[in-house]
Order: sequence, then C-alpha cells, then structure tokens
Amino acid sequence: MTIRELMQEQRKRVRSRRIGRNTDSLRPEKRNRRGMNARSLLNLRPPWKPGEQSPNPGGRPRMKPLTDEYILVSKMTVAELPIQRSDSVIRAAAKGQWAKLIAGRAMNAREMGDRIEGPVTQR
Repeated sequence: MTIRELMQEQRKRVRSRRIGRNTDSLRPEKRNRRGMNARSLLNLRPPWKPGEQSPNPGGRPRMKPLTDEYILVSKMTVAELPIQRSDSVIRAAAKGQWAKLIAGRAMNAREMGDRIEGPVTQR
C-alpha cells in the first residue's frame, strides 16, 4: 500500500467512528477470532421444548411462614396456647400474638386479620 492509500483508510476509520458506522469491514482484527461457541447457544434455549408446558407454571412459591403459623395456631384450643420450650421461634411468636389478641389488644386483632384474611378493602 502506498502512503496515500494508508491515509485514505485512516480517514475512513476516523469518519466512521464519528458517524457511528460499523467499522468491522475496516478492522477485521476486531472480529471474534474464535467464532461462536456452541454452548453459549444452548444456554439461550429453554430447557423444555416449545409448545410444552413450563416445568414451573405457577412461578416461584411464595414463602409465608408466619402467616402459616398464625393459621395453625388459630385452630388450637386455648389450653394448647401457652408457649412450650419445644416450640419453634415462629410458633412461639404466633402463640404470643394470639394470647395478646385473646387478652383484648386491638392491634393484635388487626395484625391477625391482615395476615390471615388479607387487608380490609375500603368501599
């Protein structure tokens, strides 16, 4: 190549950078030398075939351990309500909340209602 051709190629590169054109044709050394990896294409495909039902149609299960314990403790009798040493922390908290509700604390009644039945909607 002559010096003139080299200078023209350099000007093309500068102009294409300013304009934002694709410069792959001007700089072949910047292309992916290894090619496309087959594993990267496999990772893009879903693990099930199109048209089949998804293996998890309901999505991720929602955890609500305290609400579940409130429901479980609500089915107990008052004699079973005192906290025992063998109770888990969540069960002990649920039993404590129910004991306060029975004692007449309004905030505990609201907490239980919101957790078990959902918040009250205004009309």
